[in-house]
Amino acid sequence: MKRITHWVLVACGGLALASPASAQDWPDAEAVREAAQTPAGLIEALYDMVSFDAGPEPDWEMFRDVFLEDALIVFSPSRTQPMRPMSVAGFIEDWESFFRDANIGETGFYENIAAMKVTEFGGLAHAFVVFEPRIGPDPPERQVRGLDSIELSWDGERWWVAAITTDFERPGQTIPDEIIR
Repeated sequence: MKRITHWVLVACGGLALASPASAQDWPDAEAVREAAQTPAGLIEALYDMVSFDAGPEPDWEMFRDVFLEDALIVFSPSRTQPMRPMSVAGFIEDWESFFRDANIGETGFYENIAAMKVTEFGGLAHAFVVFEPRIGPDPPERQVRGLDSIELSWDGERWWVAAITTDFERPGQTIPDEIIR
């Protein structure tokens, strides 16, 4: 069995940033199939899907197509609530509420990958992804950093997201250096 570890760091002037996607840059079905040939490619496509300029919401059908049927997403809808598991459909419903309530359709939303560590073994892969979400294309400073723990599964033809667990930095809780390096 093979074991591979990848590190992807995208740095720009001391801040880790990836290029934000715009509606025109959202991956299409063929691009997702191609990206799903590697865990890192699928993860990058996933982040592109939820990053957008002001205007339309993400393509939720395309988003659903990167997840296994019973995939699980665990996160806290706000930093004051406990983490909770939800289905992909539940996550999309929560996201659509955020889209409306925060008016991000007017400002755009970006989730930039700051660092990614992917480890593969046979038909499974795990990734730690440090990301920086932001509302609007040019916020004055980094607003927050989060950490996604992503489990992926290979079906013999492509990689699928099986689960994502997300948490955010806050006072007394920072992302460990060994994940960032």
